[in-house]
Amino acid sequence: DCDDDSFNHLPPMPPSQIEANKQLLRDMFSHAFDSYIYNAFPASELHPITCKPGEFHLVRLPALTLIDTLDTLIIMRNFTEFARSVERLRFLDLEMKREFNRTFTKSGKGKKREDEVGGLF
Repeated sequence: DCDDDSFNHLPPMPPSQIEANKQLLRDMFSHAFDSYIYNAFPASELHPITCKPGEFHLVRLPALTLIDTLDTLIIMRNFTEFARSVERLRFLDLEMKREFNRTFTKSGKGKKREDEVGGLF
């Protein structure tokens, strides 16, 4: 239970150790994030042992890991990688729209699909 005073009995952590822990966390996050970008993007997950992309079966959304990581990039104050990630997502969004249009307009399913989607609104 975190409401009791048991944590107050721990010795204070020296500022140098706090800074070292912060840097360790930044390094660990950067390693995991870079591994995902280089080995798995735009897949939704990275298999850690094989370094191969995988599918997150609960949600079939490309780049879900990248989307989920955007807030962490801001918290870590990694604004450069945040901007790069937003651009990656913009590019992926454009590519997905182009692929959707190619698939449905060539197959003749486009008009029918538009009617179905339009009916939902």
